[in-house]
Amino acid sequence: MSRWLLPLLALLAFATSVSVVTRNPVPLRPSTEKQYRPAQEKAAQSQSNADQSNKKSGQAIAVQQPNAAPQTGAEANARANKQPDQPYSWVENIDGVAAKLSTGDWVALTASVVALLQFAALVGTIFVMVLNGRRQLRAYVFLDTADLINVAPPPEPIAEGQPIPNGARRWPNMGPVAILRLRNSGQTPAYDLIHWASIQLREYPLITPPPAPAPPDANTTVFSLAPGTISVKNIAMPIILSDVDIAELRATPPTKAIYIFGRVTYRDAFRKKRFTNYRFRHNAISGNVGVSGELTGADEGNSAN
Repeated sequence: MSRWLLPLLALLAFATSVSVVTRNPVPLRPSTEKQYRPAQEKAAQSQSNADQSNKKSGQAIAVQQPNAAPQTGAEANARANKQPDQPYSWVENIDGVAAKLSTGDWVALTASVVALLQFAALVGTIFVMVLNGRRQLRAYVFLDTADLINVAPPPEPIAEGQPIPNGARRWPNMGPVAILRLRNSGQTPAYDLIHWASIQLREYPLITPPPAPAPPDANTTVFSLAPGTISVKNIAMPIILSDVDIAELRATPPTKAIYIFGRVTYRDAFRKKRFTNYRFRHNAISGNVGVSGELTGADEGNSAN
């Protein structure tokens, strides 16, 4: 229904401007003194050619009219020098037409121009209102929080009775695990949502390009995310970090980092396809490896539409 709102309002505005113009017509009519008469022009042209031919041969021209006295030589010469009427041209006579417009005509013309300008302004205003309305109502899906757990043994033993830090290794037979929470912060649902993510141990700074999102297959989960709700996704690194890997994460400066790549695609309530790309990393720059599970946004790889 909303996609028909702009055309309907534009049509209403155009009808309003047309009604204003029809109530105030502009009588741009040519002067009656110059009318285009093809038959009379042809006769006048033939008579003029005959008069000029007689004048060159030195003969007196006497044009007889029915029930009229013969013309003198002066009258014949004046008729010979007379130019035939030309076809009416708006381009040649526009100044004359403008000069014949009355004050009321100019007022009506000005009102017509103003009505057209108001119509254009109204269409532009309606377009901006619809665009802003869609921006306020559409779905916005972004990564709300991201935590990294089970990274490495703490650099110092944990005292008895103390809570285990997020980054400490809890499960010796598993690699680091990322807990990703998506949130729809818009006012309408996100439809056909697909969330792809990957966790890898890579060089730091990142030199080779990150992996591309895997294409959807039969195992891909497609769902809708209601406004204000959260979707949680957990991904685990398939390998357990070695002591060398942990040392490179803790080095100053670090030479490796745990990267988390992700892409979210969905369709908003206005049937427009949207996407969100994110990229985070974890090493000594982000926090104490084995204690902190905080992630830092990468310099590249974060974008959305």
